Amino acid sequence: MTVLLLACGCQPRSASNTPAQWVEGLACKDGVACFASLRQGSDEEVLQSIVAGTRHVSPRVRSQCARLLGMRQDITMLEHLQPMLVDTDGAVRQQAARALVPLLDDEELLEMLKSPQCPMVARATLAHAMLRDPAELTSRPVLDWLLDRGHPTELRAYLYGAVRESHSPCFGKANGELPLLNQVKEARQRVVEQARLDALNEQEPLEVRAAALQLWALFAGSSSYADIYKMVNTPQSPYRLREAALISLGASHHPQALTVLSGVAHDERAPASLRQSALLGLQQLDDPQAMEVILPLLQHAEARMRASAACALYHLGDKRAVEPMRQAMTKELDDDALYQLRLNLRGLECKGVPCP
Repeated sequence: MTVLLLACGCQPRSASNTPAQWVEGLACKDGVACFASLRQGSDEEVLQSIVAGTRHVSPRVRSQCARLLGMRQDITMLEHLQPMLVDTDGAVRQQAARALVPLLDDEELLEMLKSPQCPMVARATLAHAMLRDPAELTSRPVLDWLLDRGHPTELRAYLYGAVRESHSPCFGKANGELPLLNQVKEARQRVVEQARLDALNEQEPLEVRAAALQLWALFAGSSSYADIYKMVNTPQSPYRLREAALISLGASHHPQALTVLSGVAHDERAPASLRQSALLGLQQLDDPQAMEVILPLLQHAEARMRASAACALYHLGDKRAVEPMRQAMTKELDDDALYQLRLNLRGLECKGVPCP
């Protein structure tokens, strides 16, 4: 262990190590122990070492230092966390936002979001972190800001995606969620109504329409199917919108979605981007037949289709895909497709599916 740590420029943890050495160790195999030492330390030397670590060359170190600053639950840490919202590494930005959000109330967070001095990437990351708490949707001022059509196009599209990722249609089933259920439903309905209008409005930017479409399908379910199906079958629609529509068909969970997506996925006349989008839609279906549609594509003539099929099978999480994926690996000659097969087969193993 000592040899490995020294080889990567780190020092093994011991009672004589300095806080600065513990910060360096955050990027090494002894990182958990170094993190614990820094978390337990309360003197000024420890704090200054953590603050210095927020500017470290390693994104891993910067991210862990942001986490440590948040754990101090000290409002004065804002001055160190705010600059990290524009870090060049997305994971660092996310960790900084998660550390910062609990330090402020909704009014203070909104003030930051609305500030002209707050860069767009910082606003997007901060909003995403806020949405980790389902109660944020029930705040009228926060919801007004999220749905503000005056935001730049990129931010509007991002926020639709953030809401989609953060808020499950199954909200209310977990312990502690029931008291908020009615308020969340009311807020979600407002989001869905605007998402539907934006998705169908041809005057809206394409990026916004595509993002709104996927959120609408997820929350509205089968009732969104008819309009989305029209987009899929309108050749005049831009490919980006048709791609989003195919993905959204899967999110709608309509009984006919499997048939439509299967047809596109296996249509050799269709552009590859549409066939890959159909696979993204198929992987969202809670239908055992979806796997049967995808499995033959592991033998497709195009490497990108084989790689996309491997990803889709991983997301379905069906243990019956393990053996066909293992067999496909033995025949795969394309490096990218082989990488995706290996990566997603390991992913199934992590999901609890035994891989021989």
